Amino acid sequence: MAMTDIATNDRKTLRRSYNLSVKPYLPMYAGVPTEREMTFDAEVEIGAKTNERVDEIELNMLNLEIIKESCAVTVKNKAIKIRNISVIAVYQKVVFSLEEFIEEHEELKIKISYTGAITEDKFGFYEILYTDKNGLKKTGATTQFEQVHARRMVPCFDEPSFKATWSVTVIHPEGSTALSNGIEVGSDREDMLLYRDDLYKMGDRHNTELIIAHELAHQADYFLPSSLEEALVADDMQSTHPLNWKAEKPDELMEGVSRISYSKGASLLAMIAAIIGADDFYKAVKIGFPLVTVRSVNGSTFEITQERYRKNPSLPDPPKYNTSRRGFKWDVPLWYQINHEPVTLTWLHVKGGSLYISADTANTTIVVNADRYGFYRQNYDVVGWKKIGQQLLKNHTVYSRRTRNAIISDAFAAALVGRIDYKTVLDLIRYLKDETEYIPWSAAFTGFEELRKHIGNAPQVKNFN
Repeated sequence: MAMTDIATNDRKTLRRSYNLSVKPYLPMYAGVPTEREMTFDAEVEIGAKTNERVDEIELNMLNLEIIKESCAVTVKNKAIKIRNISVIAVYQKVVFSLEEFIEEHEELKIKISYTGAITEDKFGFYEILYTDKNGLKKTGATTQFEQVHARRMVPCFDEPSFKATWSVTVIHPEGSTALSNGIEVGSDREDMLLYRDDLYKMGDRHNTELIIAHELAHQADYFLPSSLEEALVADDMQSTHPLNWKAEKPDELMEGVSRISYSKGASLLAMIAAIIGADDFYKAVKIGFPLVTVRSVNGSTFEITQERYRKNPSLPDPPKYNTSRRGFKWDVPLWYQINHEPVTLTWLHVKGGSLYISADTANTTIVVNADRYGFYRQNYDVVGWKKIGQQLLKNHTVYSRRTRNAIISDAFAAALVGRIDYKTVLDLIRYLKDETEYIPWSAAFTGFEELRKHIGNAPQVKNFN
């Protein structure tokens, strides 16, 4: 049988339902032998339907011991003899080889009896410690199945795309408690949303503020720039990875649960929604993002170029992502704003090289990535940054709050890699004394924090907070 480390389960068998019975042996249970403590017995009956003719059933399983003589496969109440049960630990698989074929579209049941350990590693079925209402320390057990850890507790089709219904029975002594997730029974508690000085502690006020801020953050104008900021910071590091990458081992799946997946993913969806270019866009998804630079040429033209933005350009990318076929040029949707005019969309194409925009550059202020839908950073020549700063001081509301967020964030980013000096950045943000919106200030605070990391220990700035 040919497999890879994270081979997709045999799709010849469609998932339907699980009926799981589990009996844990915790230390406080009376009559539990020492050698059985922190273990469990279990039996699962899987209901499935074949998608084609099969004589093997392949499930995910990890660190469980099957009681082979108690396993059975039936079709329409007819027992199908199991020729062999093969545990392939390196691929986290168990394969049931049958004496005869099961025909296409047949309903079948797979009954498996097995034992396992209640572990300490926070995956699958694992141990927890807690203090009860009387102050006594006790041991319990709980589960963590996401992303692919159900296989540590039960042999199953353990892939996120495989959906099924579950019926779970927990056998436990009288006086102990078994809890499970269930249907939704309520929403935010009112006492978590309201605060009274005469009833609650200061810490409760902090929690209330966090909850309210979290709900407000779901408003797109606030959420998207914040998410974009997190993504840009994460994607300029050597630990970055593409959004579309293949995990070669189960352990690598957790690498995909990162700020790249969540924040960059959300940012790209926003950009796609703005320009409806999904098909072409998927071709361009790769690690990194462009730095778009605008320069004045001969007083009559703006030249716009791109290159990859990197915080540490001398360090190599991870070898498996550093291939010449990927390249580091993009077809960039370029939203730009000239003076007080509305935002305009054009394209900076890979094949075309530089983009040229005719204008009286001495009397024109240009801002690219206006409204910050593009997943890239902006940079300008010295005069370009100076004119943007002057406009912000004169009337910052010419630019939307998303545009102001982008200007501040990208100015700090340009300074961080030496494209401009920090005096240019500090001149640019002098207008903040008149700024009343949150997201421009958020970008500024992020920039200040990055600056503090670099100079915060210097004697001259020991009181800098």
